[in-house]
Amino acid sequence: MINTVLFDLDGTLLQLSQNAFLKTYLAKIEKVFQRLDMDPEESIKALWIGTAAMVLNDGSMTNAERFWEVFSKHLSLDEEQCRIVEAACNEFYTTEFDTVKEIMAPNDFSQRLVRALRAKGYGVVLATNPLFPSCAVVTRLNWIGLTVEDFDLVTHYTNSTFCKPNPLYYEEVFAKINRLPGTLWPSAGPSRPSAGPSRPSVCPQSRPGSRAFPMASNASPNAANCSRLSGVMNTSRTSATCEGAADSSFSQPASVSTA
Repeated sequence: MINTVLFDLDGTLLQLSQNAFLKTYLAKIEKVFQRLDMDPEESIKALWIGTAAMVLNDGSMTNAERFWEVFSKHLSLDEEQCRIVEAACNEFYTTEFDTVKEIMAPNDFSQRLVRALRAKGYGVVLATNPLFPSCAVVTRLNWIGLTVEDFDLVTHYTNSTFCKPNPLYYEEVFAKINRLPGTLWPSAGPSRPSAGPSRPSVCPQSRPGSRAFPMASNASPNAANCSRLSGVMNTSRTSATCEGAADSSFSQPASVSTA
């Protein structure tokens, strides 16, 4: 029987326009760099280069270590300067970053779904792409009335050494929660089914017994497929997946696994 559900954040539990989020977020964090007398344009460029490095991380260091290594190298920062920037960013994520929630419409669906699953005894994991520090993930969860205590595991850039769509990200998650995956990409070949016109799906539905369930579309919960998910949880399938699509080109999965 299925006993654990892995949810993504963007486009699944957190319903917002990815474009609107990035525009608002980048404008706000740029001010952090300006206050530190850093070149804002180069700092944002370094942010993207560091993010790309995390996506390609090979497991030899945490995503956080990879990000700050590449970020500081691009801007020629020494260790002390890098620590100052990191501290300023962490402070930003616990304060000013919270105002980004203004672009969201109120919705308690995600809170009710997660807590209903926990009440029924399911393990619940927030398998969000680990590109942010834990303090940023805490703030974002607060936007939908959830906390890290609502999950058995929350992935972030400090406790992860891979990112989506690397299948090793899922292996790392399942190892941490001591569950059988059943929802990993085959190791051979780079091809993956597309979830949208400009981004490969990271929904790991290639294994036998795996199914995909769109959880939302255009920032609205898909009630029919949420009901189908409930039905799958009462079967003995190896696994199932649920996807969100707040932005059709930026959809992410939530996976369901057996012990």
